[in-house]
Amino acid sequence: MDQVPLRTREIALAGLIAVASLALYAPVLGFEFVIYDDPEYVTENAFVMQGLSATGLVAAVTDTQLPNWHPLTWLSHMLDIELFGLGAAGHHAVNALLHALNAALVFLLLRFATAAVWRSALVAAAFALHPLHIESVAWVSERKDVLSTAFGLGASLAYLGYARRGGALRYGAVTLLFGAALLSKSMLVTLPCVFLLLDHWPLARLSSVDLRRLVCEKLPWFGMSAALCAVTLLRQHAAGTMEWAGDLHWLSRIAAGVHAYAGYCAGLLWPTGLAVHYPHPYLPQWGGTAPALARLALEAAVLSAATWLCFSRSCPPAIRVGWLWFLGTLVPVIGLIQVGNQGMADRYTYIPSIGFFVAIVWAAERIWAQLPEWRGLPQRAAAPLACVCLAALAVASHLHLPTWRDSETLIGGALAANPRNATMWLALGDARRAEGDMAGATEAYEAVLAINPSASTALANMAGILHSAGEHEAAIAHYRAAVPESPRPAQALSNLGGALHANGDHREAIETLNRAIEHDPNFAEAHYNLGNVHFSVGAHAEARSAYSAAIAARPDFALAHLNLGRVKAASGDLHEALEHFQRAVNLDPDHPAAQQSLERALALVEAG
Repeated sequence: MDQVPLRTREIALAGLIAVASLALYAPVLGFEFVIYDDPEYVTENAFVMQGLSATGLVAAVTDTQLPNWHPLTWLSHMLDIELFGLGAAGHHAVNALLHALNAALVFLLLRFATAAVWRSALVAAAFALHPLHIESVAWVSERKDVLSTAFGLGASLAYLGYARRGGALRYGAVTLLFGAALLSKSMLVTLPCVFLLLDHWPLARLSSVDLRRLVCEKLPWFGMSAALCAVTLLRQHAAGTMEWAGDLHWLSRIAAGVHAYAGYCAGLLWPTGLAVHYPHPYLPQWGGTAPALARLALEAAVLSAATWLCFSRSCPPAIRVGWLWFLGTLVPVIGLIQVGNQGMADRYTYIPSIGFFVAIVWAAERIWAQLPEWRGLPQRAAAPLACVCLAALAVASHLHLPTWRDSETLIGGALAANPRNATMWLALGDARRAEGDMAGATEAYEAVLAINPSASTALANMAGILHSAGEHEAAIAHYRAAVPESPRPAQALSNLGGALHANGDHREAIETLNRAIEHDPNFAEAHYNLGNVHFSVGAHAEARSAYSAAIAARPDFALAHLNLGRVKAASGDLHEALEHFQRAVNLDPDHPAAQQSLERALALVEAG
């Protein structure tokens, strides 16, 4: 199909869809950052908080703090800090603008691909207004969703041009945009498969180009996807996120995948009971509930029947491609390789929903065209009915959007949907702890432990509260219980070593901290805690070595610089101590001890 140029009214239609999206999401400008992931991604992330800088650019590529590797997403967060600081409104505005851009790009992609203006507009409007996409837009940490999709849709538009007219420059544009999409979020690894689907419909290349040639031209893109999959799996494994699911049997993974596919279909058709987290159905220790076998069998039968019908000769190619787009782009997150303890996530539908909406809209148009004529009623009723459906989506989104206003409402909504959701109780404890409500945090962590007595994070956080309150024996007991189940043993052992030190158990503290360092030789906190133990017992040479190792692992570790300065000052190396005190003050200007130590050292140096 040749590309038909856009008319003025079609450009206006794309703009109208984008404006409708912005109007729907205007309230997010008054929303806060939330405790769930936002601290790790933005508000407490050391290199992001520096804004755009040389060290930040390096860290965006090399940092291993979080399990996902998406350097372009990191750079976008850094740019937000540069422009808006910690004003949440600016960060939310960028997400909303990117979503509006994506809605317009969905329209342009389908319009250029099919020349079906109103069907393309309906798909794009459903994409813009659907409640399942709120998570991707209203959550600052999901910048990776909206950013990667913008690049992915751009790559798809470029692919249309390459498929129709060829050329190395067009191929290069596809490669560049696809690479940017992968560097924003790894879920876009399935995009080369989407290109193959577009070859079937609407490009109809399968009838004129050999399938082997179509696959071969995409081999570099498949190679890029394979490389990113390998990096992502290594990072997820190293971060311990694949341990949350334990040893789930492969049958449980398949069953959970079937249940998730059915849940996504249901949510896209009738979005109710939405939450930021849905526990995995086969992880009861986190609040999951396995579906009844009869329900699971029915879901599998319906999904299988729909897929079988798509491959029948009578199925229009648009419906087939839409359905396979939906099924295929969900594969990386459907749970066959389980990461985290969620069974589903609304954000996972962001790209797959485009295919689902294509299948639904083109199927509805086909059914509608075959309805018996009665004074032209089917044709006259089509537009009003479509408007009613879109209005219903907009209203549902408008009602659900305030859930994301702040941490309390977000977590409260998830707990209302499932009171046994241990992950949300854990997040509630973290939110209350951040607010200084230790009693409320303790209550939330106890709720986690009532559901999952071996929840290592809740045990460690409870221990941290007890440690801060001076209840060292109780803290040690909680830390000991957390160590065997922790996905990050170096962190758990480091915490235990710090508590043992505070309780005066110096020998066991040193042994424990050395175990932590064996697990992760680059874990700066373990080296720092080890330095504290050695310094407290007068082993200055060992303390100096430990603090130096902490700084080598994390050069911006202000407290390690401060204490290394103290060790050197105690050994008479005032000039070297002064350098570390100055570094500590530069890194943390508000730390009173660093400033006092610097002033004392300066006075001693001046006194000769």
